[in-house]
Amino acid sequence: MAASKSDQIREMLGKGIADADIAKKVGCSRNLVYIVKSKMSKGTGPRRGPGRPKGSTSASTSTSASVARASSSMSTGGLDDLLTSIRNIQNERDSLRGALENIREVLNRVLA
Repeated sequence: MAASKSDQIREMLGKGIADADIAKKVGCSRNLVYIVKSKMSKGTGPRRGPGRPKGSTSASTSTSASVARASSSMSTGGLDDLLTSIRNIQNERDSLRGALENIREVLNRVLA
């Protein structure tokens, strides 16, 4: 008895033949090749259902927990680096505010 088209498609997919070539050789549509191919790959891993897995916590709880873990694992050098970064950001903010004030003054003089 001859193998079904699906069996032929599976065999050719296993050999790495292109989808369009399989469709021509078997005498079927490319769509059938794609369907068989997708059904072959569905059995590769554990089936997952919709939604969050049982026992998982909410996103905000996990985020706060990861922040707590990160802060507890920081060394003194890490805290110093963090404070230095914050100071640099504040200095940059102050510099940009000064530039905006200068621009505002120029615009007021031009428009006055």
